[in-house]
This record gives sequence, C-alpha cells and structure tokens, in this order.
Amino acid sequence: LFRSCIFRHFTGLPCPGCGLTRSFVMLAHGDVSSAFGYNLMGPVLFAVLAVSVVIAGWVLVSGRSAALSRWSSVVFSKTALVVIGAWLVYGVARMISAGADLGWFPVIT
Repeated sequence: LFRSCIFRHFTGLPCPGCGLTRSFVMLAHGDVSSAFGYNLMGPVLFAVLAVSVVIAGWVLVSGRSAALSRWSSVVFSKTALVVIGAWLVYGVARMISAGADLGWFPVIT
C-alpha cells in the first residue's frame, strides 16, 4: 500500500502534484498562505477548477454552450501552456531541492 504518490514512493522525490490535496483543503478552510506553501500552483488550479465547475453547471442549466466554448479557449490558450510550463519548472525545482537537501521548499510528507 502506498502512503504517498507512486512517483514519490519509487524515487523519494516530490512530483509536481505533491501537496495539491492539502493545498485544496487549506483553501477550503480559508488558509491561503498555507495553500501556497503546500503547492504553489494549488490555488491557481483550484481557481481554474472552481470556475470550470460553475461554467459547466451554467451550461447544463441554461443550455448555452457558448460560455463553455469561450472558457475552453481560455483554458487551452498559450497563457495556460505557460502556466503549465511554470508548474513543471516548479516541480523540477522541488525535486532538485528535495534530492540535494537544499531546503528551498517546505517538505510535504
């Protein structure tokens, strides 16, 4: 039985997604600073997911799919690709920090 993610189990290093669940929980409790501490991209992803759920609900209730089309063009834009790239760079930096015991980021256990 894995106690953490499979990547961390086999490598001992945090993956880019490590800490997202705790980040989401901290946001749900209103603790934004702790949310950023667990995973820098947690609040960003939480906001995107929250807006996506609201828009999907609106489309289901109203039947207006234009809102979904506009939102998907935002989610799959070049800006979104830059954010995903930044998340991956952040993940690699966390791996380097954990692997070399540099202490750049909080340790998520």
